[in-house]
Amino acid sequence: MKRTLTLLLLWIHFGAFAQVDTVRFYSDAFGTDREVYVHLPDFYAFQAPDFPNPFIYLLDGQHEWFANPVQNDIRYLQYTHDIPLAITVMIPHEDRNAECAVQEVGQPQALHVFITEELPRVLQKYSPSKNRILIGHSFSASFALYSFGLNPDFYAAVFAHSPLDELGSSLKSIPHERYADVYLSIGSTIRTKDGWHRQRFDSIVAPYRDQITHIYTLPSAGHTSLPILANARMLSEYYLPFSLRTDEIAAVDLNYQLVEAPMIVPDEMEKIGKAERLFNRHYPLQVNEINGIASRYYASNYFEHAEQLMKYGIRWFPNYYEFHLFLAELIQYTEPISAIEHGERALELYDRYEKESEDYLEYRKEIVMFLDSIEP
Repeated sequence: MKRTLTLLLLWIHFGAFAQVDTVRFYSDAFGTDREVYVHLPDFYAFQAPDFPNPFIYLLDGQHEWFANPVQNDIRYLQYTHDIPLAITVMIPHEDRNAECAVQEVGQPQALHVFITEELPRVLQKYSPSKNRILIGHSFSASFALYSFGLNPDFYAAVFAHSPLDELGSSLKSIPHERYADVYLSIGSTIRTKDGWHRQRFDSIVAPYRDQITHIYTLPSAGHTSLPILANARMLSEYYLPFSLRTDEIAAVDLNYQLVEAPMIVPDEMEKIGKAERLFNRHYPLQVNEINGIASRYYASNYFEHAEQLMKYGIRWFPNYYEFHLFLAELIQYTEPISAIEHGERALELYDRYEKESEDYLEYRKEIVMFLDSIEP
């Protein structure tokens, strides 16, 4: 196997295996069985059990016209590396108005208890981090602000599209230091667009405009189209620090060569360790980040740096065959026994996850040939 083949593999297989789990359980808060839809991102199947996953809670999960386009926005921004590979939890309502209408600010109602107390217990198996976003529209947007104000420590941010019900009371209940994590959107002033909400929204929000800096006005958006148009912008702006976190690591020129030599391996890994943040919490590098940095080291012949990064990648994505394969290639002459072990592990994982791929047999033959070429 040539070195260029492994490098090619790192770019070809961007991962799949995204899946949707239906989680059904008895809710004490509602006094009946309820279900949510858990959308797992690409590469989730390869993660270590303790990988801390961000969560996006999406209200109005019963409305396909709303939930599906928002989820498509999320997946697209994950593909472009603008936002992390968060798990999306779609929460459908059996009676939207009754569940989301704010009855009394400051008093927990069933949906709030369901999200902040019951869901965390049943979703614990997905290794959630504390980075949780709540997204709502119209009635559910008002509920989202109410829930955020009632338990701001549970949420990292709230996205509320065209809220109105108890808007003033809910904004007042949110601690001032958390206004930076409140994202509001509102649509057109035209009556047939979002005019009815817009007029009242503007007057209620006016006193908060100096404190709530994330207020998005979309002059052409209708009330129903607003969340579809605003979500992508909100998500990309909220997660901007994440999308830039590895920009200063292994920068390359137009010929894909490192602009400057990296530090020695331990110091370079320490630099990478400092980038492992999602805001103020630890968040390991994702597969795409590891792939990108490792390929840049590799292309400039810094093989020891790439080797160490592959070991890092295997720590957090032990079931990702490409990391095992790349590491096996990097250490085939220095640690042939270990290289064979990682190569065999890569083959096992490749058989498990890639049998449906178009090039399955071709690449499997390449892996076998590579294993046969290693001299222990």
